[in-house]
Amino acid sequence: MNKANKTTTEEKTAKTSLLKPFPFIEKEKYLLKLKNDKYVVAYWENGEFILDYDSDYENSFIDEEIESLIALKDLGL
Repeated sequence: MNKANKTTTEEKTAKTSLLKPFPFIEKEKYLLKLKNDKYVVAYWENGEFILDYDSDYENSFIDEEIESLIALKDLGL
């Protein structure tokens, strides 16, 4: 494998930390894709995502499981 094609975890972390934080809107609902390929709907409040319903995830740990997200209003929902 070519050395130029290798990406270390440190390089990925450095690239990620350069991204500006997404401006979350208080009480806005978001569709979250989790690392286990499940999707949940949660809203942003007081600096964290809060799930609308009981699930297998505790609110305090859901942030660690997020792979990607989008605002529901951006989906037209």
